[in-house]
Amino acid sequence: MARTIANETEFAVEECTWPEDSTMKRLPVSSSCIVSVGYDAKTRTLELEYTNGGIYQYFDVGPRVYHQLMRADSHGGFANREIKGVYRYRTIRKSFAA
Repeated sequence: MARTIANETEFAVEECTWPEDSTMKRLPVSSSCIVSVGYDAKTRTLELEYTNGGIYQYFDVGPRVYHQLMRADSHGGFANREIKGVYRYRTIRKSFAA
């Protein structure tokens, strides 16, 4: 479900489950490496849950980057090019493989 606001697409947060170690609501996405994406516009924090179980928060991510991620043909490819190694981050939950 999306609505257009000032030429930007705002993605509504649907009810979904998330682990107890994260309080951010995330949207499920169709991706081979990302399970869900959350974004807090007030703190400019992006949260990604990966298929390997890892959850990471990326800081100072502008809303435009979040919207581009949500519209990307490949969420994982976009995250690898535009988010990982670009923004400060913290690990919320380590991957199952780690």
